[in-house]
Amino acid sequence: MAIVEFVFPQITKDPVLLKEASEKAPSLAFQAFTKAGVIRASQGMINLENGKDVTADVKELVVLEWKDAADFHAFVKSKEFADYMVLMKPYMTGPPELDLFETNTSSSLFTGRNFLEILLIRPNKEEDIEAIETTVKSSLEKAGETDTIYGTSTNLPKKVTTVIRSFSSADERAAAKQSHEGLVNELSKLANVTLLYSENTQFI
Repeated sequence: MAIVEFVFPQITKDPVLLKEASEKAPSLAFQAFTKAGVIRASQGMINLENGKDVTADVKELVVLEWKDAADFHAFVKSKEFADYMVLMKPYMTGPPELDLFETNTSSSLFTGRNFLEILLIRPNKEEDIEAIETTVKSSLEKAGETDTIYGTSTNLPKKVTTVIRSFSSADERAAAKQSHEGLVNELSKLANVTLLYSENTQFI
């Protein structure tokens, strides 16, 4: 079991502030996260959302692995988190979205693979969450995808399931596209599925 968090910051589109943020934010984040109990972290921009190029929308994605959920909850209530948010405020247009998941593993997520694909699966009916989890697990086992990460949210008002795949190259992702589309089509019968894709993820 692992605890994985997605952070979706609302960052400015101002080019001057963006450049300043890209220079300062990684070190500020590293200092704040390591003290709080984060084991590993990566940061990148979302390039595609459901196949649409969203590069111009400047959508950042930060992925964190926590030692446990208690460390996450303690951090977001702490003075250190408040201080970090003050430092980041000039570069943000609103509070970040923090989505915490309990997953099967996280071993493949921070191993130098810079291409990240994330499914966010929101059930049409709350009672469908178990069927979604079963479908995900069965499909991945059938495809032999032992490195693929999956799990369900623990801190959101309505449960969301995620599937996280990482790749070494765009070609490797393209080769797996058919099996991925099959899973999305199957899940779409039970849920609203959002597919996010990030290239050149950096590890911090």
